[in-house]
Amino acid sequence: MTVITCSGDCSLSHSLWDLAHREADAFKWYESERCGYDVGPIAHREWSRRFWRLFCRHRRLEHVLGKRRIREFDEASFGSLRDPALHHSPVVRFVMQRFVDDGWENLHFMFWATGHGFALTELRDILRVLDVNSVRFDPPWL
Repeated sequence: MTVITCSGDCSLSHSLWDLAHREADAFKWYESERCGYDVGPIAHREWSRRFWRLFCRHRRLEHVLGKRRIREFDEASFGSLRDPALHHSPVVRFVMQRFVDDGWENLHFMFWATGHGFALTELRDILRVLDVNSVRFDPPWL
């Protein structure tokens, strides 16, 4: 039996917004250093424009993999992809990569699966767990 542990305290729930603020503050610091002056709130808006969608998808993946509990996501989905056997499935690996790296939506996956001979039932199961629609939050700064 394989035991999977989450990094940190699994009972601790993180706020998506607090994590975003930390990331945006780090981006602001880097941009201010690069420019040689404090760029102010413009950096937060720029971070949201450039990184918010990808940031949310990474946090969703952490949540379903059981690495970090995010309170804005459904509690029942925490750790739902924790089983290491799932990670050997080519469909699961492909979906996780395209979900984050390329920002694919459900329709992209369905078109891809029919053209590559993958079983739609396995694809639907993984898409239900990832639940792309659950990561559709408005960015904190605009």
